[in-house]
Amino acid sequence: MTTKSTNFGDFTEAGQALDLYGNAIRQSIATDVYKNTYTFSVVVLTKPLPMSQNGISVSGFKFKGRILDPATRCWDQDSSSVIKGPPSPHRFLPDPCKLSTAVNAAQAIKIIALHTEFAGPAEGQIPNPGDEVIVQLQPGDYSYNVARATFTKLTVKNANRSLNAVSACSAGELGDLFEDGAGSLLGPNDFSPRQYRYLGNAAGLNNTIVENGRLHLHPDLLGTLNTDYSAHAATMLKDTLPAWDALAEAYHKQFKGEKFPAQPGGGYRTFEKQLDARQRHGEKAAKPGRSNHGLGVALDISSNIVQFGNDRYQWLFENSKTYQIIHPCWARQKRDTSTNAASRCNGCPTDPRDKCGTNVEVWHWEITDSQIKALLARIY
Repeated sequence: MTTKSTNFGDFTEAGQALDLYGNAIRQSIATDVYKNTYTFSVVVLTKPLPMSQNGISVSGFKFKGRILDPATRCWDQDSSSVIKGPPSPHRFLPDPCKLSTAVNAAQAIKIIALHTEFAGPAEGQIPNPGDEVIVQLQPGDYSYNVARATFTKLTVKNANRSLNAVSACSAGELGDLFEDGAGSLLGPNDFSPRQYRYLGNAAGLNNTIVENGRLHLHPDLLGTLNTDYSAHAATMLKDTLPAWDALAEAYHKQFKGEKFPAQPGGGYRTFEKQLDARQRHGEKAAKPGRSNHGLGVALDISSNIVQFGNDRYQWLFENSKTYQIIHPCWARQKRDTSTNAASRCNGCPTDPRDKCGTNVEVWHWEITDSQIKALLARIY
């Protein structure tokens, strides 16, 4: 196959581009063009995340990055400027940092996924998307592996790069593609917590700006359930405690002294705990900084006690609304599988994000949306 250029835009068929890329990888396997060179300049494409193994955080972080061609140039016999040194293994991939290449978020995500995932020790400055870093790789990583590489040292070379930087990959330009910025591209990434104006009754805190998952920075905003009626003293937004305690007392009376099955730690969740949940459970867990647990208005109860179709669930579903507490549509069973006719999604919001049964969780209950908005006015 012959072509005039390695630019993807010069190909008339997608198969030609894939063929070229495949040949390039096969050639890199056959010939170690990097020899003993293991230091590379890399543009950070995603927000660095803490590494974890089996749900347990370990030292270090990881990110997707694009390896740059060597910056040093020389002149050949016909006075043309040429790159001195081995080319970047990413030269044959479109540059997701250029909006002309990544015409939409979905395409940019696919392109970034083709780049290398770097993982290494959590030492020194942690870079941001768009920063240029110097990576010292373990021997052999880049001769054969363009999917994952383990670095032993990382130095931030150009932080907060401008649009005129060599790869044009600035944090601002890349971030414009996505609601949550470049950090939201790959799985359970770092998200900026949403901000709210607190409108409740906590002394001295009315009109205070608070962040989802950061309520504990204002301890007077939080309180715990009354364990006279609840099995555990779960932490909640203090303004919601009267509703939860009243529901728990009614449950306690209905089921002859059985305590309301609040889970330990089932209420307020810090940003870091929500990030850990996202890492362990993927998209089944709400985005960090977006969860109602981060506002202290959602509570998880025991799914061993409250199950779809049993008397506990039916009673809670039919009576919780009296206390401005609901089992949200998305957490219910789908209409065609529901064991409790009353809990089917008749009358649920039509917003597709609230579609019935999209993430079935019998244990998740929360304050009604109108009550949340009366306590916390979203700013961002």
